[in-house]
Order: sequence, then C-alpha cells, then structure tokens
Amino acid sequence: MASSSKRITLNREEAQLDKYDFALTLSRPLSKQQLDTLTLVLGKNGFEHLLVDDEKLSKSYVIFLAYNDTRGILKQAEKLEIYKKSYSNCHHRAESKLQKILAQKEMKELNHEARELEQTQKFCYSGRKNFLFSSKALNIDEDKLIENDMTAHHHHDHDDESEDWDAYIKLFTSGELTRIVWSLLRSIEIKADDEGFFEQFKPREGITRADLSPKLLDMLKQMNVLEIVTPLHNKNLDMSLESINNITDYYGQNVGIYFKFMEFYTRWLTPPAVCGVLIFFFTSEKHKNWKLILETMYSVMIMIWASLFLKFWKRRSSELCVKWHTYGQEFNNKDLRVEFKGYTRLNLVTGLPQKYFPFRKKLVRYTISTLFHLPVMMLALTLMVCFLNMRGYVDPRHWIYIPSLSLYSEKGGMFDKDTLWRVVPSLFQVVSILLLSKINKMASGLTTRWENHRTKTNFQNSLVLKRFIFEVAYLFIHLAYIGFWRLDIGALQKELVILFASDEIRRLVSETVVPYCLKMTKNHNRYQLDNKKNDVQASDEKEYIKRKVQEIELDEYDSFDDYLEMIVQFGYITMFAAAFPLSGVLSLFFNGLEILSDYYKLKNLHRRPLPQIANGIGSYKEVIDIMSYLCVLTNCVLIACNFLKAEEGEKAELLTREGDSTFAKVIIAEHVILVIVYLLRKLLSDEPAWVRIYLKRRNYMKK
Repeated sequence: MASSSKRITLNREEAQLDKYDFALTLSRPLSKQQLDTLTLVLGKNGFEHLLVDDEKLSKSYVIFLAYNDTRGILKQAEKLEIYKKSYSNCHHRAESKLQKILAQKEMKELNHEARELEQTQKFCYSGRKNFLFSSKALNIDEDKLIENDMTAHHHHDHDDESEDWDAYIKLFTSGELTRIVWSLLRSIEIKADDEGFFEQFKPREGITRADLSPKLLDMLKQMNVLEIVTPLHNKNLDMSLESINNITDYYGQNVGIYFKFMEFYTRWLTPPAVCGVLIFFFTSEKHKNWKLILETMYSVMIMIWASLFLKFWKRRSSELCVKWHTYGQEFNNKDLRVEFKGYTRLNLVTGLPQKYFPFRKKLVRYTISTLFHLPVMMLALTLMVCFLNMRGYVDPRHWIYIPSLSLYSEKGGMFDKDTLWRVVPSLFQVVSILLLSKINKMASGLTTRWENHRTKTNFQNSLVLKRFIFEVAYLFIHLAYIGFWRLDIGALQKELVILFASDEIRRLVSETVVPYCLKMTKNHNRYQLDNKKNDVQASDEKEYIKRKVQEIELDEYDSFDDYLEMIVQFGYITMFAAAFPLSGVLSLFFNGLEILSDYYKLKNLHRRPLPQIANGIGSYKEVIDIMSYLCVLTNCVLIACNFLKAEEGEKAELLTREGDSTFAKVIIAEHVILVIVYLLRKLLSDEPAWVRIYLKRRNYMKK
C-alpha cells in the first residue's frame, strides 16, 4: 500500500514483504482448523495474510495482514468522510463573484489557509477523478485533466481498468491509509448464525452468543483469543522531524496534536525564560528591595501569561481542528468501549437496542473507587510528612512535627544541613515519588476500568482526574507548606530546583535511555541465540518476521504520561513563579530534549499507534484552566510572604496579628488580578477571525 510520503528504495523482495499493514497476535493453543477458519474470514473480506505459527519465531501466533483492494480503500475513505482538495470545488468557485471578492487584497480576514480549505470536500468515490488535481506530486497534466473532466459531464467512463489506481492511493497520507485499513478490519462482522465459525470458536463458559459483539476483533478479545492488534511501522518511509506535519501525516491527528501542543508550549516559554534569566543575573542579595520588586513583576506577568497561553492555545487548537475538519465534532458515538457492560434495553430515541448501566450503580462504583484510592493517598501524605521532618522543615509547634525524625536534621545529626548526607532524604523522596506514581497509575487503571465507563472519552477523563489529583497532592502540597506556612522562600527554591531537575532527568532516562538499553540487550541476546540455533543465513521473509515480531513485542504508545508531565511542569512554572524564576528557561531547554526524546521513543521504542482523528487535547485543557486560576492565589500568597519577611524578618508569619493587613492585601491583589484575567479571557475570542469567517461561510454554503 503506497502513500504520498517519501520512500526509501527497496529491492523487489523487501517491497513485497513490506506490503503488510497490520499484525494480529493470537494466544496459543489454537488448532489448525481454527486458524484456517479465521484466515478464511479475513480473506473473504479482502485481506491477504502471512501466518507465523513457528514457536521459535514467536510465542504467540502472528497474522500479518495487507489490504490491496484500491476500490475498497476509496469507498471506505468516502465513509470515513476524509477531506481532500477537489478540482470541481476549485473550478466552480473560481467563477463565482464572491470568490473574486475574496481574492481582492482588501479581504485580509480570510487568509490563504481558509481559501485552501474551501477547495476541499469529502472524498467521493463516484467523483474520484476530481480529486487527482489536489496533488502536484503525481505529475499529472492539469490542463489535460481539466479537458477530460469537462467532457466527463457528457458521458460516463465505464472503463475502470484504464484508470491509474495508484494515483488515487497517493492522494492519502500514510496515517489516513492506516486509518482506512483499520476501519475495514474493524468492520468485519460474524453473524450469530454462522455455525462454521462458532463450531471452531466457542464462547467461554457463562457467555452466550448474544453476549458477544458481532465485530470479529471484539469477539476474539471477549473469547481471550486476540492479544494484540497493531499497525506496523513502515520503515521504508523517510520520516524525519523536519516538520511536525510529517508526524501528523504518519501517526495521525491524535499523536500530531500532542507534538503541536509541545511545539506551541515550548515557543510560549520564551517570555518567562528571558525574564527569569534577567532577574537571576541582574539582581542580588545586596539589592533586596529591587529584587523583590522584579520578582513581584515577574509573578504578575506569569499569572497573566498562564491565561493568555491557554487562550491562544485554544485559538491554535481551533485552527488545527478546522484544517483537520474535526472542529466541533462529537465523538461520543464513535469511541464506545468494548469493555462496557450493562443490560440491553430499547433506546427510546433511536428505537434500537442499547447497553445500559444504571446511574445508581455508577454512583456506588465511583464511591468505592474513591475509597480504594484513599490508602495510596494517605501513604503518600505520610511519607511527605516524614521527609519534611527528616529535612528539618517542620516547626516544633506544628502538629505534624515528629521529634524522632527531626533529630536527624539537627546539628550533628545524620542529615545535618552542613554535611553531604543532607541530600539523602531528597533522593529518597524522588524515588518514593517514582514508586508511588507507578502504584497510583496501576490503581487508577484498575478502578477506572471497574467504573465501567461507556465511552473512551469518559474513561480518559476519569483517569486524568485520578492521576492529576495525586500528582498535585504529592508534588505540590509539601512545597506549599514550606513556602506558605514556613515562609521559607530559600528552602522552597532549593526544593523546586531539586524536584524539577530530578523529574526532568528521570523522565528522559526512564522513558528513553532505559527502554533503549533493554531493547538492545534483548535483541542482542536473541541474535546470539539465533546464531547458536542456526548458522545458515536466514531468508528475507524470516528476517522480516523476526524484525516485525520484535516490533510487536514493544510497549504500546500512550501519550497520557507525556501530557501529565507537561501539566506538572506547567505547575512548577506558574504556581511558584515568585520563588523559581529560572523554571522558564530550564523548561525551555528540557522541552527541546523532550520533543526529540518523545519522537525517538515513538519511532523506535513503541508499537505504531492507531491513527485517529482528534479535536483538541481533551480534558488536559480543563486541567490547565484550573491551574491558570490557581496560580493567581499561590503567587499572591508568595508575594505577600516575600514582603512580610522583608518587613518582619525570619520569624514573620502570614496569619499572625501583624500579618492580618498583609493577608487582606493578598485577597485584594488576588481579586484584582482575577478580574484582569477574566476580562482578557472575555475580550479574546477562542477562534481567530479567519476561522470564524470560514465556519460561517461553510454553514452558509450548506444551505
């Protein structure tokens, strides 16, 4: 299956093997009759296959699949409503008066991108010739195409065999083709009265045929036969990180939107980075008042920057979604979870049978899920209190003071601040964060699956909420204690530097370096084992199978942790701006490495993800929204702490009688800044002008 991406030259045999687009892994044991039945079903639906049943090559059965019916691909592209540039749109609209007006220089609101979008339409199989005009890379004579198209309106061309079908395939990106083939594979159904199939694949005990999904892949999962279904990496495509558009074209919008967000976020880090560096180099302890004023100005700037960042990301996101033709789409009916369980009842709206799970039972499960997470949260908070005591941050007057642990931080103690051993509690804390995050990740996955969400969107939102609450509680509460209760800004700065740097380094090492080393070790051991078993050079097919089996055994790619890490980083930058001005420049540096690292692991350390459509970054946008409001409060309190310490000295407390007036000033300042932020959000639209005009024109033309 070819695509419009640039290719690396292959020899003939390699090219024949590289035609496989998907792989299924099936659990052993399966009989020959079962395998024959399954491959027969796949063959009837247009899929070529290569079966791997040699246990020396793979522990599971592997079926490589290819779909080479161009007509089937084009018809499915029409069903998926994939937009492509159409010659008929360009030709007919060029004749309209309105298009001439838009072409005038005075009409600047509708930019070039919008005009390009107006030349696209949903791919139509019957009018497929009109879409060949969209790709100049096809080396098509456009004048000849226009002449043929004008005559095509007078007589219909029935000679399909004379068409250049490869030219149509080149209209689509690799990601679009993979999504089309996945849709074809996903749509294969087994009828309930198909005795031949159910003779070989019998439902598990306690499950009837009526309980099984009619979809073949879902049914095999319910029978515990199907282990993995994955698209295959196309290594002969020349994929480079020259443009993030390349990533979107190959991996799909769901992956592309993450890299677009990272690119946008990293660029927006430039103002905080520059200001933070200036404050760091041009202030000193000798000029405390001047330093205090600059840090206050920086904090106010960050409060406003956080809201502007979110607002302009919404604008950028709307542009991307309009270009991808997903703006305003609801995917609730398209992302139903196979694992969703319930009893069947009649939908009064559609009149069709539908699975239903009562709200009362949902509420019970949500309550139990919350209670299940309490022990993990309590363990995290207990460890946090222990580390605060071991490092001498807890005041003896406070109820969380533990004398036996605080002794270690006193003069002459094991973790005395004047010795190198003082870093040991910090290292323990970093390790505990890593371990508890993994425990919470497993617990969140278990409880979210048990909650029985109907859609993948609701499932994802519930998972994000659980993970976010834990990360914020464990990472930021002890920082709030040091900064807001102890008013120890110096200690807060040290903590922020330690946590931020260790978290960034840990992320790069654990996500890229360690998986790479494990992969290389595993491949090296396998290579040595293969050499001992067989000294004869393997065939190209066998080498291909070995390489692809290694690919299938890689971990599944999930952008969840990548998003969560960026949210935590956003918290470091915004919520403690007054104490950590260098967070911006450090984030800018590490994000450059993060983009390269994420792309490398996506390409080499994970299975290829299924390309899917996307209309934004999902619930992470709401999380950023919450943090952009919360940072106003935290920074106002930090500013008050800074001024109070400058006036009252080290023993000042924010909630003492002397601090009452300062506390009142905090509330006033916070409300003023919140009003400014609110007005900025109201005055700035979520869509740029050209998007608004384009959407209105699109709705008008539909009438």
